[in-house]
Amino acid sequence: MNVNPNYMQQLTSALSRSQAEQQSLASQISSGVRLTGLGDDPVAAARNVQLSAQIAADSAFTQTANTTTARMQVTDSTLGSVVDQINQAISVATAGNNGTNNVNDQSSVAAELTSIRDEILALANTSYSGTYLFSGSQNGSVPFALDTSATPASITYSGDSRVNYVSTPGGQSIATNLPGDQVFTAGGDLLGTLNALIQGFSTGDTATTTALTSQL
Repeated sequence: MNVNPNYMQQLTSALSRSQAEQQSLASQISSGVRLTGLGDDPVAAARNVQLSAQIAADSAFTQTANTTTARMQVTDSTLGSVVDQINQAISVATAGNNGTNNVNDQSSVAAELTSIRDEILALANTSYSGTYLFSGSQNGSVPFALDTSATPASITYSGDSRVNYVSTPGGQSIATNLPGDQVFTAGGDLLGTLNALIQGFSTGDTATTTALTSQL
């Protein structure tokens, strides 16, 4: 019969390994952490680093997405209010062009349109979390300023025409703003038309106010 001379030594080593594994498992269960060092499982440790980086990136994007969504909701609400004011201006101007208004009536229409213009100007200068919605990339500056030194009054735009984007983890680019010059002064020039209408009703120039009402 052959007897293994290292039997006791091997048995002792096996028992020691079992105890070490038991202690390691107990530690993992109590801490909830399987890896305490790179040597525990180098492959899993490397994968953990990758996953941690991805989680951090996803968390950052989620925070950005939440902030951007809230900002765009405010923008949408603001533009909805602008549309309401435009409809009100059309109604007031149309009523002012009925051909029966006297000088006082025309002045009242001009005053009402002035109030509407000022409300639209305030909406165009709306800010959210310390930045302006309609300044393009210059969102730290008030985009629109009213100059009443000339007749009719004029509007100055201090923003730019840049559209800002946010990139998703999947590589997509999503526009997050609409430059104010594309909304309030380009094309039909909403604010410019209102200023001209105010001047027209102030001077009783019905031909001009009729044409401008159609343009509005």
